[in-house]
Order: sequence, then C-alpha cells, then structure tokens
Amino acid sequence: MQPLIKLKARLSEVLVRPETNALKQAISESERELAQLHLEQAYHDYRAKHPIQSRNSLPAATDRNRLLVDGPLDETLILVNESGQASVVRNIRGDLVFDRGSATLCFLHDANLDAFGMSELKAKISEKGVRTFEISASPCAADRLERYDLVAVNRGLFATLPANLASSILKAVDRGLFTLLGSLSDRELQAARNADSIKSLQLENDLQKRVIDGFGLVSIANGTSVVCQTVSDHQKTHESLVTRAADRLQIELGSAPKVISTSIETAFVSTKRGQCGAIYSSSKDLRDLITGLQRDKLNYHVLPIWFTAVDVEAETKNVAEAEARSLREEQQLDQRRKDDQLRAELQRRQSGEEKRDRQDKLQKENGALARGLQELITDRIKEFAEKSDRADRTYVRQWWPTLATWYLEQIANDWELESVVSELRDYGTVKWKNRILEAGFVALTFKVKNRALGEHQQKCFTVGYIADREFEVARDPIAVPCEDEVAINRYRTARDFSSKWLAN
Repeated sequence: MQPLIKLKARLSEVLVRPETNALKQAISESERELAQLHLEQAYHDYRAKHPIQSRNSLPAATDRNRLLVDGPLDETLILVNESGQASVVRNIRGDLVFDRGSATLCFLHDANLDAFGMSELKAKISEKGVRTFEISASPCAADRLERYDLVAVNRGLFATLPANLASSILKAVDRGLFTLLGSLSDRELQAARNADSIKSLQLENDLQKRVIDGFGLVSIANGTSVVCQTVSDHQKTHESLVTRAADRLQIELGSAPKVISTSIETAFVSTKRGQCGAIYSSSKDLRDLITGLQRDKLNYHVLPIWFTAVDVEAETKNVAEAEARSLREEQQLDQRRKDDQLRAELQRRQSGEEKRDRQDKLQKENGALARGLQELITDRIKEFAEKSDRADRTYVRQWWPTLATWYLEQIANDWELESVVSELRDYGTVKWKNRILEAGFVALTFKVKNRALGEHQQKCFTVGYIADREFEVARDPIAVPCEDEVAINRYRTARDFSSKWLAN
C-alpha cells in the first residue's frame, strides 16, 4: 500500500501545474512502477474502462465553464444546482438553503475518492449547512443533471466523460444552472490525513495531562463496528454527535457504525468481548479508559474527533428543534387528513348555492395571503419584462424558462410590451416532503405590439410556485400557456394540491 501512496503523491505534484512533457514522463515512470508492483493488468483494465474521449463534438469552453477543464488536474470540483428545480435554492439574501439540511450528490464519473476523501468532501459541503447526504451509486445521467443538488467531477477525469455528459455539464455551467461551490485536491487530502494523525496524538497527550475537557472517541481494533456511547446526560444529543462522525468512524471501523448507549464500565468489558469497536465518552472517563487499555495491553487509537461543551449545547438545541418539527408535521398531516375527510363529506351534500357561499368564505379568509402571492409573482415578472438591458436578477429565466424564452424572442423580433395583466387563478396548500406549504397560480397576459407590422398580440401564461416561507424560497416553479390545463392538473395532482380559493 505504501508504494502506491507514494506513487499517487508524486503524480499529484505533477498534476498541480500540468505540463505535457512532465506529464508524459510521470505517466511513463508510473506505468513502470505499476508493472513492478504486478498491477499492470489492473491498470490497463481501468484505462480500457475509462478511455480518453474525443472532444471534437463538444462546445468550446467559455469564461463561465472554463473552470471544468483549466486548472490543477488533481482537483475534484463541487458544483451546486442553481436552477431552482432541486432541493437547494438561494434565499432572498442570496444564501444557499438545502431543504431540511439534506443534499443529493452524484459524480460525473465513477467516484474517484476513497472513504477518507469522501468524508472530507462531505465535511467541506457541510460548511454550507448540509447535515445529511444521498450519494448516487452510479454516475450522473446527462439528461437528469437538474435532479441533483450537487454534482462532483475530477478535472483530471473530465476527458474520460462520454461526449453527451461532458457537453451537458459544459452547457449547464455556461448557462449558470450550476456554479462552483468548492473544490478538493489530492494535496488537501494529504494535508488532512497528516492533520488527523497530529490531532490524534495531541488529543491523547492533552487527555493524559488533564488539560482538555469535552467528549471524544477511542477505537479498539476488535472487528466490530458498534460504537458504545457512555454519557448518560442528554443521551440523544450525544448519540447525534456520534452520528455526525459516522464517515470518520466508518473509515476507522471498516463498516457503517451502529450507536448504542451504555455505561463506561459495561463498554470497557464489551471491548474485550468484541462487542464495542469504539467508545464515546467524557474526557474524565476517556482518561480512565486509556489507563485500563494500557494496563491490559490492548491496542487503541484516540480518534481526531472532539466535541466541546459549546458543541453539546448547540446539538441539544438542534435535536430539540428536530423533534418539535417532526411533531408539528405529524399534527399538520393528521389535521390535513381530517380536513380532507370532512371536506369530501361536505362536498357530497352541498348544492350550487352552498358551493358559492363556501367559495366566497374561502376567498375572504385567504384573500390576503393569496393576493400577496399573486403580487409577488406579478411584480417579479413585470420587473423582468421591463428591464431594458435584459439583466435578469429576478431568476425568471431560471424559474420560468418557457415564459422567459417566449418573451425574449418577441422583443428580439421588434415586439414591444404594452402591459402585463394579472389574474389569480387558484391558491391553496401542497404536501412537499411531508410539510404543508402554500402554493398559488396566476394567469399573466402579455399584451405586445409591433410597429412595423402594425399588429397587436397577446399571450397568456399560467405561472405558479410553492412558497416555502420557513426557508424563504420558491419551490417547483411552473409556467405553461394558459390553454395547457393538463400540465397544471398534473402539477396539482403530483403535489397533492388542496385549494383554499375555489370550492370544488
């Protein structure tokens, strides 16, 4: 293993500032070393599976997407979805918001990072507020890039991508649908590995000198991936903290960790019986644990993971908020089911006059919220339409591309905007990832004229979105011609839309 690590380190140095002759020499020397290590066949099998693709059919690189092909070849780039179609969006301040702190990620090629590298990649993304990840087991599909919150690609492997996939990501980045969130290089990974080793030694030294307070982990090489959590106060908080370190623990223990809570005495005995592969505890109990392990001549490793009292306090708050949110959502869903049952029963008995009365009542009760959503949509569209320089800071082109494309084509063909008329079509609630959110649909009629042709035209679009007021973002925007009722009905059905405006 060590010869391979050294070989990778030498290659990484060359890839930082790739130069043709240096790369050729490094590749030639590496191939000779692989042959000496009896890995020549495995190397050729990999090259056959990942051939260099022809670039003739690809669009030329632009200033916006050049980052994909220019720069150190050892860097893995992390791209974030800016289309508004995924679970990540920017709020009114421009900050990225990942729904419920979760993100979906795919690699454009086979994942090039080992378990440690993947944990470092997640740690870098976590700085943006992500707590949980759903990572695709297979490479991204060229026609489904917009479904992922994050896309990762190693610059050195970009040349091995299929032409259609390379073209798709180049175009998406050039259009601003994906932007750079961050990057991770082999040099950074090596530095992180070194820092981990130093931190482990420092933590053990500080524990033995009694100069550190907090909570940490000690692993024992006995073949099990069970982590014994031994802090009795705020048990759920400490279990949650251990779960946050799951990636690093999996590297240490060899498989996904399973957390159980027990006492420090029971955990110590369990390590000898192969029932605890790691122990999480306070600094005092960890000192006693290390003393016992040294006395019994058991191999152990202080992990480079440490939580302070401040971390515990913050996590206690997070756990409480998550439990409260889960309870609220269950109550909302239960109430929603009851409301739907009651509404269905009433609808069966109501006459046309009763229906009109009920609709008047609905619109009176929900008028302020519904009109507010209508005004937000209308103002955003009008701002987009009235910008003479077409500088779209309204996200209309990203959220409602069909409408934006039609309008810009009209302007390009010498049609002038006369007015935009807005009509509220519907307002209500949807079920979005087990949460009840507001949604609205507005009919926007564009009136335009062409002086050269001496003609007037008008075009109507049904425009809508889901208003997530908790995260201050617009979700699942839609814009279709007003006559396309099928698309709107499909949208409503897929999201379990319940009208608070029209009496059905």
